[in-house]
Amino acid sequence: MLRGFYIVGCLLSSKLFHPDALLNTLRVTFNSGKGLEFKMIEGDWFLLKFAHMLDHDPVIVRYPWDYDKNLLILVLVDPSDNPSLVDLNFYEFHVHIHSLSLGKMTNDVCLFIGNRLDVVKETNLDLDGVGWGSFVRIRVAIDVNKPLKWALKLQIVLGGEQLITFTYERLPNF
Repeated sequence: MLRGFYIVGCLLSSKLFHPDALLNTLRVTFNSGKGLEFKMIEGDWFLLKFAHMLDHDPVIVRYPWDYDKNLLILVLVDPSDNPSLVDLNFYEFHVHIHSLSLGKMTNDVCLFIGNRLDVVKETNLDLDGVGWGSFVRIRVAIDVNKPLKWALKLQIVLGGEQLITFTYERLPNF
């Protein structure tokens, strides 16, 4: 039985990268020292092995990650999984929805708008399901092979349209 905690990763970059340089950067960034092993598995995909679960938990929670300003996709895998079959096409981003009136800063509206971007994973509203402020923050799993959406026309009841705009937190190149 394999022991350890695994993450499959891929660097989305048009430039070649040196695996040892990436490993050294990841060790420092993830604060894992020698407890992190690295192996290229195919193409630009790689496998990270952590000695302890507490070492990889912050890696999965704090995203998006980048290396040399390029998106680094990281997906937690079970030792029984085939790392070559992991889906590295989707990545979760925090998205700010701007231009909503206070009455539209609700969970239902955020889910409706977020699902136009891709798959909503979470909305960051208060306990009543209502947002406050100049934007609403949601977390969306987005297909990295498709262009990002920066705006959306929203049909308003009783006619008319409203332009909703988006900003993405800590958006690396990809």
